[in-house]
Amino acid sequence: MNTFKARTLAASLLVTLLASAAWAGSGQRVDADPQARAEKLATIPGLTQAQRDAIVRIEDESRAAQRALMERTRAEHEKLRDESRQKLRSALGDKAYADYMTWRLEQRGEHRRDRREHRHQRMDKHGHGESGMESKAPAGE
Repeated sequence: MNTFKARTLAASLLVTLLASAAWAGSGQRVDADPQARAEKLATIPGLTQAQRDAIVRIEDESRAAQRALMERTRAEHEKLRDESRQKLRSALGDKAYADYMTWRLEQRGEHRRDRREHRHQRMDKHGHGESGMESKAPAGE
């Protein structure tokens, strides 16, 4: 198996694992239990039952609308990404496209390393040691 195919397969598997983990972690919220929600809202002083019911209804509607928006946005994002990839593949050809995608993956890794290094340099500049809690003594002490 050539390097590009191995990297592509590894990247695909990683994305699949991360997406699966995110999906599994996005299960029903504890607040989705009507009894638990009612008990929490009952602790807010001065609210009537009608007001608590309104809060639940409005939050549920908002959550559903946000979820629908995220799904539409995700679908549009995937469509745009697929269109761009098809355009790149037809403009570059299979071999050049594979080389370009490999280069992009490498650049992404370098970008992440650069960000980590920059964060560590900032921490050092501001007097934070490895633990992030140490402070440097002022010059001359």
